[in-house]
Amino acid sequence: MNAMRTPSPYPLPRRGEGEKKHVFNRATEASIKSRKERAVPHQISDECVSCGQCESECPAEAIHEGEGKYVINPEKCTDCGTCVEICPVEAISPI
Repeated sequence: MNAMRTPSPYPLPRRGEGEKKHVFNRATEASIKSRKERAVPHQISDECVSCGQCESECPAEAIHEGEGKYVINPEKCTDCGTCVEICPVEAISPI
């Protein structure tokens, strides 16, 4: 039997399209939330000579000058490791 269907006035998302987008948003939210709740992934020791190379190279702009040494902002840090590689005195290490 060939029954004709009346087209819906509301467009439906393509198969899996809306679902994937929704899952992606939830995963992104969870990732951001867990990053904010965790401790700083890297630490800057007292051996820091305040040269500023880590601050200028950080892609997330998570490093700023503190009292006597630079400091990593855990809410901005993406744990990329650029600061560890660029530090000339090896004052930055993963926790």
